[in-house]
Amino acid sequence: MSAERAPLRLLLVEDNPDDAAVILLALRRAGIPTEPRRVDTPGDLRAALARGGWDLVISDYHLPEFNGPEAHAITRQVDDDIPFILVSGAVGEATVVEAMRLGIDDYLMKDNLKRLPSAVERAIQARDERRARRAAEASIQRRDAILSAIGLAARRLMAALDWREQIEAMLEEIGTAADVDRAYLLSLRGDGQGLAGGHVEWAGPGAEPRAIGPDLQGFAELLGEGEPLYGPVDGLPPALRSRLQERNVQSIAIVPIEVDGKPWGTIGFDVCRARREWSTVELEALRIAADTIGAAIKRAQVKANLNLQLERLNALRKIDRAIAASLDLQVTLDVVLDQVTRMLDVTAASILLLSPETHEFEYAAGRGVFDHAFRRAPVRLGEGHAGRAALERCAVHVLDLHGAAPARSREALMPRELAEYHALPLIAKNEVRGVLEIFCGRSSDPDEEWRDFAATLAGQAAIAIDNSRMLAELTQSNADLRLAYETTLEGWSRALDLRDNETQGHTARVAALTVVLGRSMGMSSEEIVHLRRGALLHDIGKMGIPDAILHKPGPLDEEEWEVMRRHPVYAYELLSPISYLRPALVIPHLHHERWDGSGYPLGLRGEEIPLAARVFAVVDVWDALTSARPYRGKVAEERVREIIREGAGTDFDPRVVEAFLRLDLARERSSLQAGGAR
Repeated sequence: MSAERAPLRLLLVEDNPDDAAVILLALRRAGIPTEPRRVDTPGDLRAALARGGWDLVISDYHLPEFNGPEAHAITRQVDDDIPFILVSGAVGEATVVEAMRLGIDDYLMKDNLKRLPSAVERAIQARDERRARRAAEASIQRRDAILSAIGLAARRLMAALDWREQIEAMLEEIGTAADVDRAYLLSLRGDGQGLAGGHVEWAGPGAEPRAIGPDLQGFAELLGEGEPLYGPVDGLPPALRSRLQERNVQSIAIVPIEVDGKPWGTIGFDVCRARREWSTVELEALRIAADTIGAAIKRAQVKANLNLQLERLNALRKIDRAIAASLDLQVTLDVVLDQVTRMLDVTAASILLLSPETHEFEYAAGRGVFDHAFRRAPVRLGEGHAGRAALERCAVHVLDLHGAAPARSREALMPRELAEYHALPLIAKNEVRGVLEIFCGRSSDPDEEWRDFAATLAGQAAIAIDNSRMLAELTQSNADLRLAYETTLEGWSRALDLRDNETQGHTARVAALTVVLGRSMGMSSEEIVHLRRGALLHDIGKMGIPDAILHKPGPLDEEEWEVMRRHPVYAYELLSPISYLRPALVIPHLHHERWDGSGYPLGLRGEEIPLAARVFAVVDVWDALTSARPYRGKVAEERVREIIREGAGTDFDPRVVEAFLRLDLARERSSLQAGGAR
């Protein structure tokens, strides 16, 4: 620490003078000078805080009339920025944790104050960083407010017949946004472009207008090189500083205004309430204000140009929104063409899309007088104006559209009222996606700005086409991938059926009927997808069952049943690593659970069993009993219905049984036999 540092204004909340002396000694030994004051009651603490100016509060935990956390609360009520350090004797860990939770900067033990100097330094540094961060945030907020005010003022300045009529209102808006006490405009010119009286001033609430005239020459001399003058007035030349201090000005920001590259005057701001350091972002905003005023002075020229630029930005924004909001390429191209015809002031426009397979262009969208023959006319890469623009990857401009058009060419089919033609290649990611055609009703010589904006619009159209193509490819890839997954699952289910000759076709039938029952119970489309997958894979765990048990012609003994009952566990172990199938895992894993808790493998009961497994359990029993087996024939459907009805509340969820018995299975039979409700 530097010996020359300013003393730390320290407020000690401590009832023991000896303890206070120990704390001050620890700081003094670390080279931290202090101006301390000790208080030991809530009233004294509030009174000391009210006087302000404290750099740090160090408080004992236990005091006669209150405690450290209460002292912290009082401190925060008065000033939420003062660093607060708590010192105490032995306390529990919970007390320390609670203190830190309350926002106390640090907690130290009285018998170990070695960390006190570093804790103080950290707390002060944290406070300074908070203040700097808040100052930066406030600066950015002022910058944004200034820019917003400038935007509003600029529109009025450009619309006014005389820009001078709007200056006072503009100064009020920008001055309010910048949180200053005065704002003023000074003119140095007397050639008709200046201000009557040389200045216009706005004073905020509580601020007195000041006579600017005597300061004008001083400002002019300081701003002669075109750089702004800003900061606390104590850094200004003595003569100017004294005049400003006489008017209670603590900080200023003066920005020069130029017109046609020559000094015109200044826009200035006074801060009387505080000593403000102006940030770079605020100064940039004030520069924008000065530039805006300079542009307003040349109102006629700038107004037309500014309005045009704003309209073009709005046009690009509309196209950006269309690209972001619509998945339909046709909608986006329509928006692009609307902006092309409106912003470029042309008669017609069209967009041709290039087929990468045939190298031919297809008419995709258009605005204007195009007949059917023109839209259907073939355009190949390298042929005609559009084909040449795409092949050579450069704009093509034809002043006389019909002057040299071959008799049977596409150009000959263009409407006679169109005279001038522009073709711009639509290139995205170094690939030609199409061509933007622009048609003018009369020959003209568009300037470079027009051509640049036409190229920008063509770039937006290319982005839209490329996005649409990528989306289509992604959608197709997702569909292909999903189909591959579904086909794989169906292949697995058929392989399982083939392994168990007694149940061939069983998986497809139960999957179809499970979907029907799930829909009847109001399951969502997403749930139905996982329901079907689970049904297809319900017996996949039997892959782990030995053939000797799976194909045993007679009854299984108890040991063999123990092995057979493992197949839901095998299913879980097999499928759970596959994230794609986890939502469908409940059926392969839990379809042998029973409503009364007598099932396996987990012995779940009631609604502990997932709905998908409860639905499938009913369908599985239905199909097993209504299908022939080598050891028995089919059970009559009415008898199976009775069995399922009797199992409600023991084997099956009564609500699922009720829904199943309401199904018109005869109506569903054709789709079930095809194995396919999806």
